[in-house]
Amino acid sequence: MSTAYTVSGKTTDSTGTGIPAVVWIMLSWDAWLSDNSSEIVQSARIPVQAAADGTWSTTLWSNANLSPANSYYLI
Repeated sequence: MSTAYTVSGKTTDSTGTGIPAVVWIMLSWDAWLSDNSSEIVQSARIPVQAAADGTWSTTLWSNANLSPANSYYLI
């Protein structure tokens, strides 16, 4: 069974102050979930809007659940 994980971070300016921004997440190449072959398409970039203080969070599938085995996310 595939496992989803929460990924989070903070966007900041050069002084370390949190700023609202859009964080883009995508896969290294076309990949799918190993347990049911549901396709995840690389070209479908995932936009995540950071809050006013720069914090952001989203849920992604574990790299271990993706095929091919060397697939990874770009943030």
